[in-house]
Amino acid sequence: MIYFQSMPMVCNARFFIVLGLSFLFPLLAIGQLVVSPQKISFGEVTKESLKMVDIIIENRSSKSDILLSSSFGVDFEVKFLSKTVAPNDRMIVRVQFNPRRKGNFSEVAELFFASQKEPILIPISADVRYVNVNGYLPCPDFNQKPADCCSSNLFMVEVYDENTKKPIPGAIVRIEEQGYIQLRLSTNKEGKVSNELRIGFYDLVVSAIDYIPETRTGYINHSNAHFIFYLKKSKAEDSIPAAEVFVQETGEVDSLNVEQILDDGVLPRDQYAANLMVFLLDVSGSMGSGNKLSLLQDGLLDLTNVMRDIDQMGLVSYAGEAKVLLSVSGGNDKEGIKKVVAELKTGGKTSGAKGFKKSYQMLRKHRLKEGNNQLIVITDGAFSVEDQKQVEKEVVKARKKGFVTSILAIKPNTFAIENLSKVAELGGGRVLIVDEYVEASQLLIEEMQNRSRK
Repeated sequence: MIYFQSMPMVCNARFFIVLGLSFLFPLLAIGQLVVSPQKISFGEVTKESLKMVDIIIENRSSKSDILLSSSFGVDFEVKFLSKTVAPNDRMIVRVQFNPRRKGNFSEVAELFFASQKEPILIPISADVRYVNVNGYLPCPDFNQKPADCCSSNLFMVEVYDENTKKPIPGAIVRIEEQGYIQLRLSTNKEGKVSNELRIGFYDLVVSAIDYIPETRTGYINHSNAHFIFYLKKSKAEDSIPAAEVFVQETGEVDSLNVEQILDDGVLPRDQYAANLMVFLLDVSGSMGSGNKLSLLQDGLLDLTNVMRDIDQMGLVSYAGEAKVLLSVSGGNDKEGIKKVVAELKTGGKTSGAKGFKKSYQMLRKHRLKEGNNQLIVITDGAFSVEDQKQVEKEVVKARKKGFVTSILAIKPNTFAIENLSKVAELGGGRVLIVDEYVEASQLLIEEMQNRSRK
């Protein structure tokens, strides 16, 4: 774990290395230097945009390295602790972006290190919508608290076998905040995973099949962003089923295993009340990228398999307009529900307020006198600025009438997580972060269990 050290600060307006705010890019390994990210996208730069960011250069060699020179434009101001990076240490650079003109911005930064024959190239891009005509913002000093200057942070987790010291691929890294899961990640074949996360106080839980899970609690920020875990092999009596469900409201462990539920398709009536679940589905164009739509569909299909005849489901979609896809149907009409889910298609812009109104209308019409009445929104991103306030009003009104609102977020960015978390909090629910198919199924079933448990 690397911490800031007290050393003279140097500010050089022509030295710029930056952590991209909008996207997480792979690490760039040049020889024994590891630079993250390998290219920069500021995205849309407005008056409110955070323009101060950090980047990490890690030296994995046995010798010190020196930054000889750098080539960046006049739109940047940079501060760094030292131009020398020791063996197995990191150079942390702080940057302030001050664009001089509106429009598309593009530049390629060059970093010349003593150990490299060629410079490290970092492409930089932005869509500048705002220019500060009153002058440049200064590059913040390193003695500022990270949380005062930076809203997001790139962190890395490495997981190894304690005995063999070999990496553990496929280990699950879970980041929790106040009992709620913010991210679920999986290590690559090198036992590593990296992602962007809002600076804050978290529980970092790492687990792997046949290993004893390990938990660490503390701040994840710019000076505490690299975590190495050495897991111990578990004995047979120590093993914990990977899909065991935890009821976060009480801290108790639910006796039902998710895999068992998927096999049996049963939630005991004496333990779980009836469910009325209306799903508001984001079918805008962005949900058509990657495998987001299939994650949505697979999660709903598995949830349908475990529904009882006393459970009910309704489906509403939103893109440019809101549309009722399925009036409330019971668990005895699984084939009808699956047909609607399988035929989902994407297209259009994201506009959620109308979808919330229509969903709550459905909940009011079919309300269960005794049971779980809940809206679950499935989306990959935040709502539009004009929709956000209206959505929040609808959610608050619905909560007062006894309707819980939770959100299943499929591969969201940090900005989306923050906005969706606010909506879920107002709705008395929680945000569930999904990266893979199994997690979508597990999280939806967990949510149904948690809300309907007697």
